[in-house]
Amino acid sequence: SLLWIAVHLVDSNPCRGVHDLSTMLVIFNVIKVTFMCLHGMFIAMTWYSELTDTRILGFALLGADLTQVLISGWIWLKLLQMQQVCGESELTWTKLRLQRLPELSFQELRLRAARGAGAGGADASPCLSENCIICLTDFEDSSQVSHLACGHVFHANCIKI
Repeated sequence: SLLWIAVHLVDSNPCRGVHDLSTMLVIFNVIKVTFMCLHGMFIAMTWYSELTDTRILGFALLGADLTQVLISGWIWLKLLQMQQVCGESELTWTKLRLQRLPELSFQELRLRAARGAGAGGADASPCLSENCIICLTDFEDSSQVSHLACGHVFHANCIKI
């Protein structure tokens, strides 16, 4: 499982590895709490036994389990903080990419699309629908629009909100 963790942390998206580690820690804690219950039952069953070594062993196992649960719980909280930072940085990155989209008038975009289609351009030509897919209002020739690399066109203000 350590190899699996290492492969996911080296992934191009480190936030995915953090999410996977968080999930694994939750599963680990569920298993450890189950063992804590079993070790507690072991202590209860050997409480009146004359062999004190078994009680000592039971308390040692219970203490080790409890320590592991506390440490993994602390690690899990740190991972949750990292997930929050990853989510904020991804949101910031998305906003930056949206702010850098080129803006032009719908009439100019229509002319560019007509020139690209006439020249047989291989790049993605915009899907020139007559309305914005976000706010559903019709484009006017003077409307400032942005278009994505896939060719979809939106009002500049709608896509950058």
